[in-house]
Amino acid sequence: CVSEPGPLADGKPSDRLGRYDFHHADAIVDWAIRHRMKAKGHVLCWHVTSPNTLLEDMPPAQVEEELRRHIFTVMGHFRGRIRVWDVVNEALAPDGSLAENIFFRK
Repeated sequence: CVSEPGPLADGKPSDRLGRYDFHHADAIVDWAIRHRMKAKGHVLCWHVTSPNTLLEDMPPAQVEEELRRHIFTVMGHFRGRIRVWDVVNEALAPDGSLAENIFFRK
C-alpha cells in the first residue's frame, strides 16, 4: 500500500483553484498498475485540503460549482485507472453530527 499525505508538504492546501499537477499521483497510480495492483482514490472532498480562505468568500452556488468541477476533473483524469474513490472525508463530527466546516457552512 502506498499513501500520500493529505495536506501539501508545507501543511497548507493549494490556493490555485482549477490548476492541477497530477505528476506525483500519476507516478504512484502507474506504478501500481505496472505491478498489477489496484489504486484507490483518496479523497475528492476534504475540508483540510480545500482552500478555505478562497471558498469562504464565494457564494454557496459557486462553492458547489468549484467542488463539482474538481470532482469531475480529478475523476476524469484517472478514468480507467482508479475505479474506487473515497469521495468525502471527515463529513461527520465525533458525536455523529455533520462536521461544521466550509462545506457545511456553504
